[in-house]
Amino acid sequence: MNAFDQSREASSLLKCLPGEILNQIISNLSNIDIKNLRQTCLYFKDITHLRINRLFLSPNLQDIQVFRAVADHEIYRHEVTEIIYDDVRFSHTDDMESESDYGGDEISDATEIPAWFRNAYRQSRRHIERYDSRHVEVKEASSNPLVPVESFKAFHILSQQQQATIATDRDVDALKYGLSRFTNLRRVTITPATHGVPGRPLYYTPAIRSLPPGTLYPIERGWPVTESLGDDQLEEVAWDEEEKAQWRGYFLVSRTLAQHLRDNPRSKFAELVIDTNQLRTGISSRMLEEAESSEKTDLITILSHPGFTHLDLSLFCGNRHKYNWCSFGSGRLRNLLAKATNIQHISLFTDIGLMTEGEVDEIHFPLRSMFPFSDWHQLRHFGLSRFYVQKDDIIELLQSLTQTLMSVELSFLFFFPDQGNYQTLLEDVRDKLGWRERRQEDQPKIVVRIDVWYEPILGADLQDLSREVDDFVYHDGENPFKACEQLNWETSVAEGAGVVVDAFGPDYEELNP
Repeated sequence: MNAFDQSREASSLLKCLPGEILNQIISNLSNIDIKNLRQTCLYFKDITHLRINRLFLSPNLQDIQVFRAVADHEIYRHEVTEIIYDDVRFSHTDDMESESDYGGDEISDATEIPAWFRNAYRQSRRHIERYDSRHVEVKEASSNPLVPVESFKAFHILSQQQQATIATDRDVDALKYGLSRFTNLRRVTITPATHGVPGRPLYYTPAIRSLPPGTLYPIERGWPVTESLGDDQLEEVAWDEEEKAQWRGYFLVSRTLAQHLRDNPRSKFAELVIDTNQLRTGISSRMLEEAESSEKTDLITILSHPGFTHLDLSLFCGNRHKYNWCSFGSGRLRNLLAKATNIQHISLFTDIGLMTEGEVDEIHFPLRSMFPFSDWHQLRHFGLSRFYVQKDDIIELLQSLTQTLMSVELSFLFFFPDQGNYQTLLEDVRDKLGWRERRQEDQPKIVVRIDVWYEPILGADLQDLSREVDDFVYHDGENPFKACEQLNWETSVAEGAGVVVDAFGPDYEELNP
């Protein structure tokens, strides 16, 4: 029996199943599997339909083509609830002599392609070789990568198409059209993390799927990224159009979305997500320093839209601790967030790293000066990550939150000297908030993650201690943190506590609040 006959026989067997069972099977299939099933016979073509609840958009031609095709479809366009904008732009692809080839292997022999690409190819291949047992399928799939010359050709075509799109703003035009066509759109996500790590993109966009299998290429982020815990010593530069261009995608999306909301005040839009997937980057905090600007006005329009309920805000601060933290201490962030009067989910993530005691002493300001909690009466989730805090300030803040709170994230926090630590913070959460006296279904879920003390080349590894924290706060378990004797604002983690998680791995999404 050949493959065609086997397919027909399998299709016939599936047709014999009761409708309820068949629908249950189909509901668990991916879009790729549904597409293949639809091609087996007219019966499955009629009863199965692709699930297109989110769409990708970017300066890449393939993403724009799919985006517009769905926007033109009279059924699928009403199913779209989320747009994910990929703000990754490829750099120096026409530069043939940008750097030296630091290798001495067969990759170096591919002299017809630029040295920077040979180096990136080599780095990606080595990164895949280091994958552990969690990623064995990726490792096996990448065991025969495309040769450097062919990888460069595929990547160069994608890059050239991207540059042409940016020059004509085709992605902007597509977004305007899509916003007018997607009647049930609720969420807009902007991310620089789409390409993930070699062999494991965060999202399999049409552009990424268009690359030949085994293509290795430079993993770009688009936005500036703080690579290590103490790496924030960037030079002060003018906040001008050239600097803002690093966040091209964010600014074009926020501008276009804000205008759409002004023209369509009854839009169902409710959620804005700046998704860095734990990479230490975000939109520039300098945008908040200006008393007035068109970019800030656009964000105010978005936050104040009737029915807006969800904000994940990742901020790139760079070296702003040298300039009085006017993004936070001026009250402008608080005034901005106060526009979101119906907020139910708020999460703030920064790229802040370790500082000297002298630098830390200059930056304290109460969390109440940043968050207008008295104006938020429906809050269900609060998250704060990568920030300097005082333990008592955190507890006071949590005490002020409404009974509607169902989850809280307190990850990657740094404590001011002699102002508490993770150990004493958890003790006060257990003893002072009254959460453990609530019914189990009303006890807020607590998420705590910390950095692993080694530097991954790409991606974001983290240690998740949420299970141990829950056990300590609600079930009389052991505190997973122990204060250091000499530096009492720092803590160590109990041996064996927590689980190391790869933010670009399949197990990460299951841990998200």
